[in-house]
Amino acid sequence: MHQPTQPHLRSRALPWILGGVLLAAFVAAIPLRRTRPGDVRQAVFERVHALPDTAALGPVAAELAGYGATAIGPLFELYEAKRSLPAGAKVLLSERQDEVVARALGTFPPSVLFGTLADIQRNHDGTVRAFLDLAAAHGQAQEIETIVERVQGRGRALGELQPRIERTLAAILRRDDGAWAELDYHWKAAPADLQPCFLRAVGLAGRPEGLELLVDAFGREARLEPLLLAQVAELAPRARIGSDPSSDPVHLTDVLLDDLERRPAGEVRYALVALGRLGRSRALLPLIRMLSRPEPELVKTAGRALREITGLDQELSASEWLTWHSHESAWFREHGASAYEELDALDVDRVLAALESLSEHRLHRSETAERLAPLLGHDSPDVRRGAERALATLGVSVDDVLGQSDANAKSVAGGPATLAPAQR
Repeated sequence: MHQPTQPHLRSRALPWILGGVLLAAFVAAIPLRRTRPGDVRQAVFERVHALPDTAALGPVAAELAGYGATAIGPLFELYEAKRSLPAGAKVLLSERQDEVVARALGTFPPSVLFGTLADIQRNHDGTVRAFLDLAAAHGQAQEIETIVERVQGRGRALGELQPRIERTLAAILRRDDGAWAELDYHWKAAPADLQPCFLRAVGLAGRPEGLELLVDAFGREARLEPLLLAQVAELAPRARIGSDPSSDPVHLTDVLLDDLERRPAGEVRYALVALGRLGRSRALLPLIRMLSRPEPELVKTAGRALREITGLDQELSASEWLTWHSHESAWFREHGASAYEELDALDVDRVLAALESLSEHRLHRSETAERLAPLLGHDSPDVRRGAERALATLGVSVDDVLGQSDANAKSVAGGPATLAPAQR
């Protein structure tokens, strides 16, 4: 049977219960006091400014980050302070202090870091420069919108920030594949003074995905077309058969050839450079016609593009190029299809004979090189060596065919490369 609690037991337990409650409240109050923004800011500043010369930076950075997201604001203040100073001004932080601040910021996940920084509404140049530096080091696709918000509406003042904006956007594009769609959305809606930054960032990123975005931009803004052509010329060597159709070299060649002769001379020059780098034989006749233009610079650029596509190292006149083109076209009409078919023959001697014949004709040099690429991994050592000799005769390196990432494959490739059929 249950016995009621004796009064003297209640009176003895009560002080212990009250003491426990008070102790729990005191312990709970400690982190609350430490995480108040004002206290954290003071603690962060004091810890950084009192950094011993011999202190290991890693543990100190971890200690600063241990205050949690509340520390991001104060750390960012210190980070931007050094980057806001005019040249020659007194340095507020030593190199080691600046390094520990940067390390502490770098320990936060990007989502937490940029979610907090997006709420800091200071938009002077020092803040924007510091934010861009952090975004270049850690930013993902979602930071592009914050960058636009921070820099838009600056007009002429954008000039000094422009290279940093472009480098930051390029770094994000290289880091996060999802950033391409984000950038494509924002550049179309961006203010006119900011749009060139987006396009130059695409060129700096150096990825084939950028070609799709650039080609899609043609016809949207006539004032941007010279810049678009310049970026396409920069990225043209990265075009790849079998990739997205918009970055396919054949498609790009057709886009550049469209209305080529009616473009202003400055735009034509960029288009000619890009056509040479794309290397497609369908551009040869339009380039030969360019040799009759009155502008010496365009004639020089067209001649360089012709030599780049064909691999021929002599300078020819327009009539000489037409004669060469006619002879090459006649050979390909009569023998080209059968020579390409022989590359798939089971008889090694037939394959070697086809390689030798094709290596002597450069009309479709890039296309032929693409057809030879699988033979670099052929089972027969003789065929592999024959393919390498044929590429050397055409003036095409194995690295150009396989790409730098596949350079180690060369003649010891484990199997044939997979490429789409040659396109002319």
